[in-house]
Amino acid sequence: MSRDRIHSKLLDRLGEKVEEQNLPPRSDMFVADVQGIDAMKCNLLVGYDAHVAGSPTLGQIERFVESRWHGKVHAQTTTARLHEGEQAVSVLLTIHADTRPITDATVMRRITSNAYMDDNTSAMWQIADDGTQKYLIRRADKGIEEVVGAPERVSRKQARFDELRTAAAMLTAGDTVRFWDGAMPMTGKVTSLQGDSVTISANGKSHAVAREAVFNVVERSDSQLSSTKGTLEAYYARAFGNADFARNLTRTLNQQEAPLGDDTGFSGKPSE
Repeated sequence: MSRDRIHSKLLDRLGEKVEEQNLPPRSDMFVADVQGIDAMKCNLLVGYDAHVAGSPTLGQIERFVESRWHGKVHAQTTTARLHEGEQAVSVLLTIHADTRPITDATVMRRITSNAYMDDNTSAMWQIADDGTQKYLIRRADKGIEEVVGAPERVSRKQARFDELRTAAAMLTAGDTVRFWDGAMPMTGKVTSLQGDSVTISANGKSHAVAREAVFNVVERSDSQLSSTKGTLEAYYARAFGNADFARNLTRTLNQQEAPLGDDTGFSGKPSE
């Protein structure tokens, strides 16, 4: 059996294990809306019931996405925004895509100037560039919207992308963010959070601003990334019964091998 088919079967197996091991996250969370971007990326709007457990955490958003789509898509938490009035969280999803060294192209059949076929698996691979090096990224068999599917019809009052009014970045202490404090955008590190206010250290000064003034999370704090990665690795290990496979699935979660926030899509862009 080919490597691609083995990987696909292992991901599908997670769906069965999730129910057996009682792994799903909060039962009140649901897919409120989906907004397509391209074959690799889409925006997801997750609805929730604030009366159950308040607003979801970043970890709960991660677990919801990973369990629902069995590791086939990932939530890029640097993009997560809380829409408290609508009881929803928006976040960018990227489809899971394997990567290989660019040197592997030498044993593949060239199809176009930047696309190759692995004749052993019939998989198509495309050259990508993260700004520092080129590598190969496997083309997905299905577009992300086909994988994610349609929104759930929970109630007539559930949030929709075209009806969103308010948004605030989902933050943790230690996050590196871009924010407005006056007329110019600045970059700094979150030092504390209290209610609707966030304190950010930037250029040797402390700035207290409203959460809405933070418009981009450049990089999650080391503790948040470590916690999220550790939680999901344990999650996969329980679901699959395979610690090595769990470690591989979480290896590139949230683009940890490249600067976060530079590109909210897959790790790289097709080369010219």
